[in-house]
Amino acid sequence: MSSIAGAGFIFWILRMTLLRYMFIQLLWAYSSQAEVQPCDYPQVENIELSGYYQSNRERAFPAKTGSSMYYRCAQGYVTATEENWVLIRCTRDGWDPAPKCIKTCSFPRLENGRINYSSWRKFKEGETTSYSCYQGYSPENEQDRITCTKNGLSPTPRCILDPTCHADHLENGRFLGNYWRTSYKINERMTYSCNSENDRENQQRTVTCTKNGWWPTPRCIPDNTCKKVEITHGYFTEKKDIFNLNEETTYRCVIGYTTPDGNETGNTRCIHTRWSPSPGCNKTCTRPNLENILLKTNKTVFSLGHDLIYECVVGYQTIHKITIDYTVCGRNGWIPEPQCLAIECEMLTLPNGEMSPRKGKYHNGDVVTFSCAKGYTRVGPDSAQCYYFGWSPAPPLCKDELRFCEQPPAIHNGSIISECQQQYPHGSTMEYRCNHRFKMIGSSKIECIDGAWSPLPSCTEAKKKCPPPPQVPGALKVTEMRNYESGEEIPFQCLENFEASAEVDKIMCKDGKWQSPPRCIEKYVCRSPRPLENGKLRQEHQNLGMEQSGPITYPDGAVLEYTCNTGFVLNGRSEITCNMGTWTAAPTCDEMPCGKVPSVLHSLPRRGEKNHYEAGITVRYECKRGFKIHGEQNIICQAGNWTKPPTCEEFFGKCGPPPAIENGDITSFPLKQYEQDSRVEYKCQHLYVMEGSQFATCNVGEWTEPPTCIEPCTVSEEDLEKNNIKLKWTPVGKLYSASGDFIEFVCKEGYVKDPTSPPFRVQCLKGKLSYPQCRL
Repeated sequence: MSSIAGAGFIFWILRMTLLRYMFIQLLWAYSSQAEVQPCDYPQVENIELSGYYQSNRERAFPAKTGSSMYYRCAQGYVTATEENWVLIRCTRDGWDPAPKCIKTCSFPRLENGRINYSSWRKFKEGETTSYSCYQGYSPENEQDRITCTKNGLSPTPRCILDPTCHADHLENGRFLGNYWRTSYKINERMTYSCNSENDRENQQRTVTCTKNGWWPTPRCIPDNTCKKVEITHGYFTEKKDIFNLNEETTYRCVIGYTTPDGNETGNTRCIHTRWSPSPGCNKTCTRPNLENILLKTNKTVFSLGHDLIYECVVGYQTIHKITIDYTVCGRNGWIPEPQCLAIECEMLTLPNGEMSPRKGKYHNGDVVTFSCAKGYTRVGPDSAQCYYFGWSPAPPLCKDELRFCEQPPAIHNGSIISECQQQYPHGSTMEYRCNHRFKMIGSSKIECIDGAWSPLPSCTEAKKKCPPPPQVPGALKVTEMRNYESGEEIPFQCLENFEASAEVDKIMCKDGKWQSPPRCIEKYVCRSPRPLENGKLRQEHQNLGMEQSGPITYPDGAVLEYTCNTGFVLNGRSEITCNMGTWTAAPTCDEMPCGKVPSVLHSLPRRGEKNHYEAGITVRYECKRGFKIHGEQNIICQAGNWTKPPTCEEFFGKCGPPPAIENGDITSFPLKQYEQDSRVEYKCQHLYVMEGSQFATCNVGEWTEPPTCIEPCTVSEEDLEKNNIKLKWTPVGKLYSASGDFIEFVCKEGYVKDPTSPPFRVQCLKGKLSYPQCRL
């Protein structure tokens, strides 16, 4: 019994213990749910947590407050304390300390230099250090500091070989240093001397090695060579600065300018230290190709300042309201631009009537018809035509009361065929006819117009006759006859204070037509002044002219004032005055000069730099070694400003095979690619003379200019026979001679020297000979 009671007691104890444990678990779960759990998986790039938390990310997070764990950073990154594993704890404010992985940069092996940084320290993102290069080498781009960035080192450290200067060949001279030494380092100096028959380009015998080569460039120039000259609005196409005697080169003009021959490019030859013909680029204008304009010349290119006379076709006139005008070739083209505008007549009015068709403008040749309102009758023509001088005939009138006409007059050599009446109301017509062998001139019918008959016809022998002559504005009125015989002349005279546009005092009837009469222009007035190139009249003065049926004119004493366009300055008085029909001298608008040439980073310095440059001067840029030009290589001074300069951009690259030359080749086996500063040597074929350096160097992806092989001269039997000559010192019939050699000739037996012959001692120049001649 006691054993049973003991077992029951034990069972009771176990049950109470289990209930207590379950209660504690429930309390812990409840309190756990009530706590704040702010710690999610750390949102840090390149982080790795310790085992359980990394592999059970979904179950382990959010982490409970008070829990802790370790983290480390991926390869190439370090923690803030640079420890391998760092313990972090979840607090109510988040992870403590905040996890962080910082980028580190590793240093590459630096050839020919060393990096100034302790090897035991990590080089972290944002930190900067320096590096130095061994003797004979320099930091690339002279940049010796590097920074660790998110993407690695910037810039990549490099030690490049210091440039050297070569002293192995000097055309027409020699270097005076150690014979066996051919290269020199930066800042080292060298002396040189020229051959006795050559002059130095400048008075400095000592040159210094710079990173861009020797400075100043050592050159020995023959006395009879030519230097490049500045070409206004143009430039030489070859890069070299010195040209030999008789050497020909090409120059090019900028857009809008041509050579004296009217071409874009021209050739010039070096003749005894000067260029012939002298290179030049002139402003030219091309032949206008416009509608309704007639030119009285076949020229296609016109020089600066040339006057071009042009004429408008029938029905058109210039802006000055004349049919013949002129334009001037200026720096910016034709001034003013030649143009012919359709002639327009003023709008007509017809009280108590209408015109048809009605238009906003009427041009030369347009015809309008007239009609009167109801109750009114037209007195005058039923139509009129627009001419250069206005409407003709004059428009009619519309009247409500009209007079009767009396009996129509008789005509010679003709008769009336209509029925006669006592009186004839307005609008009545009578018809005439001519006798046998006579021809009627004019309309066969006449009309009663407000009490007067219209002009009678006439009967003449069958010859062409002229109608009444034209009445010119500003001229004496001509007394009209019925008809004028062919060949008959009538006097022509302008009114007082008017003068004729041409020296004509008579006009003739010819084949039924009158000769075109001149215009009558008012005296002592000035026409529109000659246009001012690169300038204009002040706006308030442009409307002072008197506009009439002819050209625009200005009264005696009128004063006009000019202004220049931007970039140009006035030279002379700004005002001109109309004096007895002539304008006083006009000013000119000259281009403003330019200041200093714009500096371009990494470009080579220029000799003879000036503070001011004349308009039109062209300057050419060259980039330093390792840089390539981008943009227009030449800039021009225009209206006080330089055109946009180019830029020199860094360029890295290897060279392809060296350039081939005619009649020569390189002395080594060609490669597909060459490294920077690689050099090849050229050699010419037998009897061909080398001109230029025998070496070409790979420089920023391009080869320097190779030499040329000048062909020899060939003396053939055919040439000797043709000129009746033979070689003086050799009996052979064919001879090859190198360029620069002299050959002597004599006349064949039985022949004497031609008085017009060139010398018998001839120099071979680039494969060409000037043969002497002999005659019987």
